[in-house]
Amino acid sequence: MSQPQFSATPPFQRGDVVNQVVSSIASEELALSHVLNAQGEVLQYAVGTLPGSETDSSIDEVLDVNKSVAHLLDTTLESQILLTGKLTDVLRTPVIPGPTGPTGPTGPTGPAEGATGPAGEDGAIGPEGPAGETGPTGPTGPTGADGPTGPTGPTGPTGPTGADGPTGPTGADGPTGPTGADGATGPTGPTGADGPTGPTGADDPTGPTGADGPTGPTGTTGSTGPTGPTGPTGATGAEYYPQTRTRVTLRISMRSG
Repeated sequence: MSQPQFSATPPFQRGDVVNQVVSSIASEELALSHVLNAQGEVLQYAVGTLPGSETDSSIDEVLDVNKSVAHLLDTTLESQILLTGKLTDVLRTPVIPGPTGPTGPTGPTGPAEGATGPAGEDGAIGPEGPAGETGPTGPTGPTGADGPTGPTGPTGPTGPTGADGPTGPTGADGPTGPTGADGATGPTGPTGADGPTGPTGADDPTGPTGADGPTGPTGTTGSTGPTGPTGPTGATGAEYYPQTRTRVTLRISMRSG
């Protein structure tokens, strides 16, 4: 893309300056033409008419490209309007000054006395003149009003402390202040010695007898033990009487055991 070219030290003559401005406008117009040409090639590429390109763009993609190109054309048109106005102003600028015109007629004479100007600033104070002779003493003037009170002087040193006065009566107790916040819990002290054992409490009454549990299974019959030694012969039993049957039977049973 072409860029405007300016000399290193441009002259300041009116004709050369106008030519430089017109040249810059032409360069900007050339740059806009390159932009328009590039946008045309973008559209050709999108629709697949650019030589050597093979694209398969959808309708949405073509519409997006068209919207982008339209936005850029609007911006280019605004730049073109600005360049047109700039070129018009430059072409209206006179390049060669004309000859000096004739002297115009003299204007009317102003008033004889103009308005008084503002007062000037005060000049510097001149040097002090020599002291004159002392004149006669004038009469004593009236007594002037009292002047303002002067500032308080510095505080004097503190005097010695006086003797203590008698103690005054005790005042009434003031109201109790609010209870302060609880302090932090102190550390746990050492464990004390065990105290003496207390008396044994009375026995509780025996509770009621619980219900009998179920009878357990019968155990296996143990083996027959060895026959014990024959005991001594017992005394001869008494004659049988129905009334002593029970006693004889008891003795026989004890003997057998």
